[in-house]
Amino acid sequence: MGSCQSSSAAAVDERMERMDAAAMKRDEEKYCYNDDNGKNGTNGNNNANNDSSTRNPSISSQSSRHEKVLEWKDKLHDEGHLAQSVVHIETSLTKRVEDIYDGIHDGPILGSGAAGIVRKCKHRETGFEFAVKCLNVGIIEDNKIIETLREEIFIMCQADHPDIIRLEEVYESPTQIYLIENLLTGGDMFDRLEEQTDYRYTEIQCAKIVKQMMNSIRYLHSKKVIHRDLKLENFLFDDEESDNIRLIDFGLSKHFNHDGYKHCDVVGTPYTIAPEMIKGEYDEKVDVWALGVITYLLLSGDPPFGGMDGEALVTVRQNILECNLVFEPTDIWDNVSDTAKNFISRLLTEDPTKRPSAAEAQKDEWLTVSANMDPTQSEPFNAKLINNLVAFKDYSNLHKILLEVVSFTLTPVQIKGLRHEFEKIDRDGRGEITLDDLKEVLLNRVEASPLVSLTTEEEVEAIFDSLRLKKTETTIRWHEFIAAGLSRADYDNRNLRLAFNRFDKDGKG
Repeated sequence: MGSCQSSSAAAVDERMERMDAAAMKRDEEKYCYNDDNGKNGTNGNNNANNDSSTRNPSISSQSSRHEKVLEWKDKLHDEGHLAQSVVHIETSLTKRVEDIYDGIHDGPILGSGAAGIVRKCKHRETGFEFAVKCLNVGIIEDNKIIETLREEIFIMCQADHPDIIRLEEVYESPTQIYLIENLLTGGDMFDRLEEQTDYRYTEIQCAKIVKQMMNSIRYLHSKKVIHRDLKLENFLFDDEESDNIRLIDFGLSKHFNHDGYKHCDVVGTPYTIAPEMIKGEYDEKVDVWALGVITYLLLSGDPPFGGMDGEALVTVRQNILECNLVFEPTDIWDNVSDTAKNFISRLLTEDPTKRPSAAEAQKDEWLTVSANMDPTQSEPFNAKLINNLVAFKDYSNLHKILLEVVSFTLTPVQIKGLRHEFEKIDRDGRGEITLDDLKEVLLNRVEASPLVSLTTEEEVEAIFDSLRLKKTETTIRWHEFIAAGLSRADYDNRNLRLAFNRFDKDGKG
């Protein structure tokens, strides 16, 4: 347990008053930008920082900050997880990000917040496009804020999931830290909702979206990470035609030490904040509450407790504390199934001990039934991919590692088909594949083809063992699956160049 103590009623009132004041100064104190979101349809999350510094940091603060970045890099490398070490963290102050990417300071603006701008940039050598988030740490001397940035970088380095944005590289300068990320061009969930008829989704559409959201949150919670700022703006679509979404913005995210660990600080966005956060003691189930609010919003066009139509923050928070959930207006909610309403009611349970975990919510009747209505879920597994998995089994360890590094250079468009096949195996939505998952699909749901002769459990077990590049793990991770599923047609010389650069740490060519 954390060191928090339960709040009395008077303390709650006082806390609500303090939240209004805290919200006004949070932008100055943290990478915590709740109300000024980039609305330009791409990676415009509100976690960038201001690049208009008029002060020069002291030499001592620069040196101390640089030493911290070196420590972060060494720690990630020492942990030995490829998903962590493959993220290139450039700590040489003589190797500038501007020499590697065009558009760092003048590329198209993807989004802006109270703290700065996120831009589109282009890798000069390959032409691949990315998003760059600039964090102006030159004016920061508070170690707590630097530690918040470290937490964000560590979480993004560790996340290996198809529904979570990927961090590519980190560059440091005397005053800036630049985060190079996937470029997602499909707009955010808020924009897409506004495009829907009557500003709301059908149940099947909504269930497919919420399932992806729940998958990403279950994965984070399984890695002992709480997001703490789930909202429509923090889910982006891969591209304009895609219905695949990715979770972004880990500026408020935190690791927690163990199940039941309690947090105390009030952060997040007013319309999705959970009652226990207002009261001052909470755990990862605040993320589940936020997804309940989002589900209600996607089905009706409005949040259940206000917060998007200019209501006073005190009023919104009081509505949340009272937790008076009403499915109104009736002309909308009469057309929504009882199972969907029950799903929302479960997630918006006031008592977090009675609220389902993300893993439990995944098994809710509404999500499972609606998912089965998607015809793609019952399609057989691709025969070509089976052959790729079988071939991967016989590769050398070096060949496998090289392919996994290549897998981290692929764009969302290049892995779109593999993502679909991964979801067929990961029926439980954990973001990783177990041996039982693989057996169920490969023995029962393989596309009929004379090219596939896989029939025995022993063969499936051999494939499973070969895919687990980190033998201490009991599951197959997302990028291990991509590496095994790759064929020569899935990548090109640009990917190979990026992969080579990841190995060529010193730039010797």
